[in-house]
Amino acid sequence: VRSIAESTGFVLFSLSDEEESRRRLVSPPHYIIAFDFLVMGQQKYHAALLSLRVVRDGDVEELHGFSEDGDEAESLEFELLTREGDAPTQAPLRFTSGPVRVNERTGQRESMRLDLAEHVQWATPDFVQRSVGGCEQKLVRRRWWLGIDTFRLICDTNALDSSGLDNHSAP
Repeated sequence: VRSIAESTGFVLFSLSDEEESRRRLVSPPHYIIAFDFLVMGQQKYHAALLSLRVVRDGDVEELHGFSEDGDEAESLEFELLTREGDAPTQAPLRFTSGPVRVNERTGQRESMRLDLAEHVQWATPDFVQRSVGGCEQKLVRRRWWLGIDTFRLICDTNALDSSGLDNHSAP
């Protein structure tokens, strides 16, 4: 994992279409998220692993018990893993998104913030066993999904090129 973000910061990623595998990819696929909290006036930190991947909507719906056959639409899955004892100290995540564009006049990257909370499908947090530092630990897993079509709508609404979502040769 090479990407780290504070829980109060931004997680920047890109979606692309790969010609060889004929599927969408997200990059980077993992982030370490640093959460800060106070203990007796001292600032402390703990970390969580955020994983991102593209999944078929039918797979997401099967998890919730209402699958529709033939659904080829896709969503971006976010999975946050934390140690069981750290989970209560986390501040709730706010889910905002914004495509990044380059300002033609200044050459700087700009981001537009959009609140997407009502477009997110949330799963009930559960527990998983995973190896952390060579030791099996019980981790809290939180997952949520946002449809690729929502990303396309954000781009189209803001006059940004969304062709990269469907065409490997597009930017």
